[in-house]
Amino acid sequence: MFVSYFLTPLFSCILAWLFIPLMRKIAFVIQLTDQPNRRKIHHQPVPLVGGIAMFGASWLAAALFMHQWGDLVLIKNIFVASFILLIIGTLDDRYDIRASFRLVVQLLLAHCVFDAGVRIETFYGIWGIEELSYGQQYWATILVITGIVNAINLMDGIDGLAAGLSLVSAVVLAIIAAQTGHENVFVLLLSYAGALVALLRFNFSRTQKIFMGDAGSMTLGLLISVVSIRLLPTGAEGRPFSWILIGIISILVIPVFDALRVFRKRLKAGVSPFHADKTHLHHLVLFLGLRHQTVSLLLSAAALAIMVIGFCINNVAGLTWAIIGMVFVFYAGTSILGFHHQVIVWRQKIRLMEMQR
Repeated sequence: MFVSYFLTPLFSCILAWLFIPLMRKIAFVIQLTDQPNRRKIHHQPVPLVGGIAMFGASWLAAALFMHQWGDLVLIKNIFVASFILLIIGTLDDRYDIRASFRLVVQLLLAHCVFDAGVRIETFYGIWGIEELSYGQQYWATILVITGIVNAINLMDGIDGLAAGLSLVSAVVLAIIAAQTGHENVFVLLLSYAGALVALLRFNFSRTQKIFMGDAGSMTLGLLISVVSIRLLPTGAEGRPFSWILIGIISILVIPVFDALRVFRKRLKAGVSPFHADKTHLHHLVLFLGLRHQTVSLLLSAAALAIMVIGFCINNVAGLTWAIIGMVFVFYAGTSILGFHHQVIVWRQKIRLMEMQR
């Protein structure tokens, strides 16, 4: 059994490694590429096939090593919903479909997931909130799934960031799944982790670069959101229940709260929350003068650091304060980076004014 757990990510990584070069060639033929423009740093078209290759490699490896029992209905639902999002994401990568249409599809899929029994039923005493009514369960589940799908999608702004954060999420969720007895979910997460390693290799490449595209980021968001909700109601034997909540919340702090921060800022400025700009966390870190790969690794490490902070606070002050502490660390970091960005902007304005004298 332990050998199969080791072979799952290895086999998935090898499959993705083989699929991606082939998919790159196809992408250029069908023009499934990201074209350079003034907002992007690449100067040549980059294939948007990473998500397709990752999906195929992950599910093939998972199907080979999964057991015949445990969470099969959940696995089937995740596959069907992910496949639909893969198609929608690929069409969006190729034809740039409307954001409203993507959102409608995401909401419908979230509704189907809820109807299949994957739902948020309680807040587990956080801020004094326990059991939720059926209506509250519905809207909480719908908002969490669609929110995470779009948050992961928005993180796909620089090389390796969405893949790096998703890799951290897959490993953390896999540990939780293993500890709580969800063997097939564990295998699925391992298969995605292996494929993500291969995707990162090509994403960082200069000569064989690929992007995961919306097809990849949205399916990753769906996987992370649905698995997180499914793992929430379970507890690990002999372990405090709070460690599961902290593990899940910590991997979502950066993508989810960064999306909320940016959406709030855009709405306050009177523009669409989906209006493209350079105010995301990774943009703020880039203003420090770091390379894309460095920023992606730094933010992935930050997600793990936030988790450690959450565990430490929980041991001292409890779950609610642990969550407050994790969110505070995020907003403190973004505030400092935002101030640094404003200093840079004002320096540029002053330099421009001096040149015009």
